[in-house]
Amino acid sequence: MTKIQIPEDSIKKILEIAYLTVFSGLLIYSFLNTTMFQIQWSENFLPYMRILLLTCILLRMCYSERYSIWEMIICAGLFVVFAVVFKRNGFDEVLNTALLIMGARGISFKKIVKIYFVISLILLLITIAAALTGHIENLVYMQEGRNIRIAFGCNYPTDFSAHILYIVLAYAYLRKEKISYFELLVIGGLGVFVYIFCQARLNSICLEIIMFAFGGYKIWHKKCTKKKRIPFGWKISTILSAVPVLCAGGMIICSMLFSSNNKFLVLLDRVLSYRLRLGKKGIDLYGLSYLGQWIPMQGNGGTVKEQVNYFFLDSSYLYVLLQYGILVLMIILGAMLIINYRAYLNRDFVLILTLCIVAIQCMVEHHLMDLAYNPFLWALLADLTVRKVQGKSSI
Repeated sequence: MTKIQIPEDSIKKILEIAYLTVFSGLLIYSFLNTTMFQIQWSENFLPYMRILLLTCILLRMCYSERYSIWEMIICAGLFVVFAVVFKRNGFDEVLNTALLIMGARGISFKKIVKIYFVISLILLLITIAAALTGHIENLVYMQEGRNIRIAFGCNYPTDFSAHILYIVLAYAYLRKEKISYFELLVIGGLGVFVYIFCQARLNSICLEIIMFAFGGYKIWHKKCTKKKRIPFGWKISTILSAVPVLCAGGMIICSMLFSSNNKFLVLLDRVLSYRLRLGKKGIDLYGLSYLGQWIPMQGNGGTVKEQVNYFFLDSSYLYVLLQYGILVLMIILGAMLIINYRAYLNRDFVLILTLCIVAIQCMVEHHLMDLAYNPFLWALLADLTVRKVQGKSSI
């Protein structure tokens, strides 16, 4: 009896498609949960998706992808620590993050970002249309001392503005130095739109940073190409790579030291929309732990009614530190450093810029490990190969 042998390349392609399909399903689920669509998901949806994802990872390890020793160590560490944290506090995004990072090994990161961009953009447009036509509730917030804030079908105005920010980041990353000046002006216009209609100050600032940072990189890249130099040398790359650690450390230390008697920290707290005050409260109430804990939080999302017992850790760094634990935060920050190092080796300098903006945005919002917003953590093991530029360092 003749045995049917499937070529190794075909197996690799099938398993890659399987991973990207599960990734797409989890992205749709996560995104819709940030909107006012009332969808009754099966309680078995996430467990089944995780089983499919884990099966896909194991098959890829056995049949298509040969993991190096350090990659195996990363995968084992991620899975063990994140699985323990998931068992302690029950947050799905912890285990989902670990499995998605593990499964992205060897898959083109550009392909992952493309899928994220297309799905997120389509879902955001559907959400806006549904809100404006009355098919779902369009929350409008009237807050003292602020202009009207519109959520456009999302749970909260900052959620809507964050979707715009990360979709724009994905688009800018894909376009890299080819992004046109007109596209950059549109991004700047979106920043103004977000500020006027959502009063999301940091997201608005980050959109303007994208316009100027990517515009500057475009000009600099063109000059360096003519001189046959690479845009960033190891010095500037090291400084930019340290931004996530500096942002995390700054928020955590300032929160720990916050006191109503410290005029500087009180002023900084106001600028950061009282993130330091809330972070200090969280630390005092729940303390720090290595593997996290369940922390009951009550935010303003999903309703225009004022929340009497409001308490929410908006800063990603405090959110991860207190709920997921010291180990998870160290792993995530370590992952971002490794991503930046790999990006430098592959001359993907735009990814380094992108992670800088993500790090700044995560100082006041909790989207660092949220699949609905941030797809850039999957770059830890994904394929970052790009066309390498020969030449000396420019900086």
